[in-house]
Amino acid sequence: MKIIDQLRRVFNRNPKNLILRDSYISNDLNIGCLKFAEVCYYNILHILTSLIDDVDLKKVGKKTDALEVAYFKRFISLDGQFILDQLYDQGYSVIKLPTRNSPLTSGYHVMNRNEYNITTTEGTNFKITPINCKDDEIYVLKSDTFRELGISDKQLLYPILKYIDNLLNSSNTLTERLGTLIVASPKNLNNAPTSIVLTEEDKNELEEEMSKQYGSLRNQKQILLLPREMSFENINLSGVDQKLEEKLKIGLEIIADRLKVPANKIAVIDASSSKALSNGSELIAGDSMLYKSFERLLNHTIIRMADYLGIKIDYTIYNKPINNTGELDNGQN
Repeated sequence: MKIIDQLRRVFNRNPKNLILRDSYISNDLNIGCLKFAEVCYYNILHILTSLIDDVDLKKVGKKTDALEVAYFKRFISLDGQFILDQLYDQGYSVIKLPTRNSPLTSGYHVMNRNEYNITTTEGTNFKITPINCKDDEIYVLKSDTFRELGISDKQLLYPILKYIDNLLNSSNTLTERLGTLIVASPKNLNNAPTSIVLTEEDKNELEEEMSKQYGSLRNQKQILLLPREMSFENINLSGVDQKLEEKLKIGLEIIADRLKVPANKIAVIDASSSKALSNGSELIAGDSMLYKSFERLLNHTIIRMADYLGIKIDYTIYNKPINNTGELDNGQN
C-alpha cells in the first residue's frame, strides 16, 4: 500500500480538503547519486600505482637479449599503471604476448574484456581464451587478493565505497537543499498538532514506506504532504554535517589500509592520524612506507611476469627514500 493511502486511512480525510498555505513548494528533489567514492578510491590508488613512472628497468647479464628487454621496458612504460590499476579493479590483467619471431610488429597488448572468454575451472582458477585468435599466447597477472579470495580489492572495498557515496551524497543533498528540511503536519483550528493513535499494523507499514521514500539520500523525498490543512515548519539541518569529516576519514583510512598507502599521503587526513607515525618524522616515514608497498607490488607483478618470460631484468626506483634522513635515490646504484 502506498504511503499516501496509509495516511488517508489513518486520517480518514478526503484529499480535496488539502490546503497549502505556502505559495510555493519545491518538487525538484531528484538530485541523484554522484560517484564520490570513485574519486576517493582512484585518488588513493594512483598514489601507489603512479610510482611505476619512477621505475627504470635494465637488463641483467650479457646473454640477455637487449632488444627483448627494450620491448618489455617500453610496454611497461606505456601500460604499467593501467595494468596495476586493473589488478586492483578486477583482480587480474590479461596480457597478450608478442609473437616470438616478430616481437616488433605484434608487441605486448593489455586485452580488453571483449577480447577474451573466461571459463571458471575451480576456485579462483579460470581459463582465458582469446576470441579472435585462439593461438595467441597470453599471460594472466593476478593480485594477491584475487588469488586468496577470488575477488578484487575494489570489490572487497565495496561496502566502504558505498558508505562514502552515501555519506557525501547525503551531505551534497543537504547543500543542494540549502540545509533545511520541511516538516508538514496537520493542524486543528487552534493550530495545535493533531493527535493520532496508530495501530501496530499502521506503524509498521508507515515506517517501511517512510524508510524507502523519505530522507536525505539520492531520490528520497523531503516533503510529506497529508490530505488536510497543513502547517509547515523549516528545520535547519546544518548540524548533521558536523561529523562529516570524521566519518569520511574513517572510510578513507580503510581504503588506504587495504591498498597499503600511508594515511598521511592523503590530503584529507592529518599526518597525526596515520598509525605508527610520530616524533616529527611522519612525512619521511610515510614516503618510506609508500615506496616499500610499491616495491612489493612491483616484485609481485611486473618482475614476476618478466621472470616467467625469461627476461632477466633489474630495476631502479627513482626518488625512493634510502635512509631515515629522507635522502632520495637519484638512480645511481
